[in-house]
Amino acid sequence: MNAKAHTSGPWEIGRHATPESFPQFGIYAANGNGRDLAHVVSHGTADSAETQANARLMAAAPEMLEALRNVAEIMSGADYSHVKADMARAICRRAISAAEGGQE
Repeated sequence: MNAKAHTSGPWEIGRHATPESFPQFGIYAANGNGRDLAHVVSHGTADSAETQANARLMAAAPEMLEALRNVAEIMSGADYSHVKADMARAICRRAISAAEGGQE
């Protein structure tokens, strides 16, 4: 399957100048033209932390896609081993950390 190319990563988030009661974040391509790739807004009772977490998860999409590609490559073939399992696990943990806002 060959899907259309997406905007390359990394993607970043930035808080828009909105009141705390209605937080909004933009997702931008780090090497882009400054326009939002996506606009994340608070819905209902969502607070700023939840809205920012949603934006962070979306912004991690390119890194998570790359991690999945790398893990799929590592796990393919007949020579799959515990060493490769450890490599795949480390790649996944880095992508999860990025999505959750960690510094791993």
